[in-house]
Amino acid sequence: MRVLIAIGLHTAFEKPLVTGVWRPTGTPALAKLIETLDQADQEPEVFFLGKRPEQLRDFGHSGPLRLEGLTTRPRYIPPLRRLTWPLNRIRWYLNEAWQVWAVLRTYRTFKPDVIYFDRANVVIAALFASVTRTPVVFRLLGMHPTMYAVTDGRRPYYALMRWAYRSPFACVICSQDGSGAEGWLDRLFAPGVPQHLMLNGVDPLDRNVNEHLLPGVPRDKTVVTFLGRLEKEKGGEEFVAGFLRALAVERDGLHAVIIGDGSRAESMRHTVAAAGAADAVTFAGAISHDHVLGALRNTDIYVSLNRFGNLSNANLEAMRAACCMIFPRSQPDIGTDLATDQMLPPETILRIPSSHDVEALAEAIVHLHRNPAERQSRARATERVAKGFTRTWAERMAAEMRILEKLAGRAGRAP
Repeated sequence: MRVLIAIGLHTAFEKPLVTGVWRPTGTPALAKLIETLDQADQEPEVFFLGKRPEQLRDFGHSGPLRLEGLTTRPRYIPPLRRLTWPLNRIRWYLNEAWQVWAVLRTYRTFKPDVIYFDRANVVIAALFASVTRTPVVFRLLGMHPTMYAVTDGRRPYYALMRWAYRSPFACVICSQDGSGAEGWLDRLFAPGVPQHLMLNGVDPLDRNVNEHLLPGVPRDKTVVTFLGRLEKEKGGEEFVAGFLRALAVERDGLHAVIIGDGSRAESMRHTVAAAGAADAVTFAGAISHDHVLGALRNTDIYVSLNRFGNLSNANLEAMRAACCMIFPRSQPDIGTDLATDQMLPPETILRIPSSHDVEALAEAIVHLHRNPAERQSRARATERVAKGFTRTWAERMAAEMRILEKLAGRAGRAP
C-alpha cells in the first residue's frame, strides 16, 4: 500500500527536524501513523508543510530528510516568505498554491493508493479529492474553535473553507478528544462521507516505570500534576493560580509538578517565583515519555483544564495510570466534554465549574489533599472505567490501517 501523507508542521515535529532524530514531543496520532507505515515497509511519502511565518527556518534542504529512527525520508516544504504589498495580502493563498504544486509533483511519480491530509491542509486535500481518482483521507485531531465559523461565516475565506470541507473525501478520521466533534462532523462534511471518530491509544504502564522518577519531587507531600503544552488554551496559568491559593491553605502539604513547555512557561515561572513558592513547584519541562509515565504513577492529584476537551492522550494515560483527577465541567452549548461525561461517571473525575474558576480549583485540591480515601476511590474507579473504553496504540493503529487498506483496495479495483 502506497500512502502519501501531507500534514502541517505541528510543534511536535519541529524538534525532530532540527535534531535529525525521530522523537516527536506530541501529536501521537500522526506520529504513530508514520511509524506504523514505516515499520510495515509500506514506503510512505511524507510531507511536512510549513504554514506559519516562524516556520521559515531551514531544516537542512528541500529534499528528503534523514531522521534517525525512520527509514522513511520526509520532505519539508517551508511557507513562502513575506511578500511585497499587495501580494502579501494574498500570501496565504499563494502559499497553498505553492504547496499544492510541491505535493503534486511527488503524487505524479509516486502514484499513491491513498492520500492522507490533516486540517492544516484542507484546501489542498479538497483539490486532490476533487480532481484525482485517488481516495483522500481527511484527518482531524478533534474539533478546534476556529472551525465553528466555517459553517456560517460570511467572509470569502469561510466560503472557501465550506467548499473545502464538503469535498468528496473517501473518509474522515477524527480523534475523540472530548472537543465535541460528534456534534459538528455532519455540519462540516458532505452527506455520505464516511466518518470515523476514534479515541487515541494508551499503552500499558511499563513495570519499570518507577525508575523514571523526577528529581526533587518530595515523597511526603501530596503531589499535584499538570501535564500539557503550556499555552493559553490548556489552562496552565489558571492551574498555577489555583495551586498557589491551595498552597496558602496547606503550605506544608502540597507540591506541584508542571510537565511541558510552551509560550506561557516563563510567565508561569515568574508567577510562582513572585509568590515565593519556587520550592513548592517543579517545572519539569518537556520530558521523555518514560519520565512522564513515571511522574503520573507518582501523582496524587492530576489536574486538566483543557478548554477544548479532556479526552486528550495525556489524560487517557493519566486515567490508565490510576490518577485521581480534576476536570472542568462539560460545555453543552458547544458540545465540549459531553462524550467525557458519558464515558466517566460521577464517582471517577472530580469536576469544577470551569477551567477559569481558580477558586474552585483551589478548593478541590485542598479537599482531595485532606481526603486521601476519596483520592484512592476516585483513582481506582477511573482506572477501572478507562480500561473498558481504551485500547493500546497497536490496536488503535491496526484499526486505522484497516481503513486505509480498504480504501487502497477500492482504488486498486477502479477502472
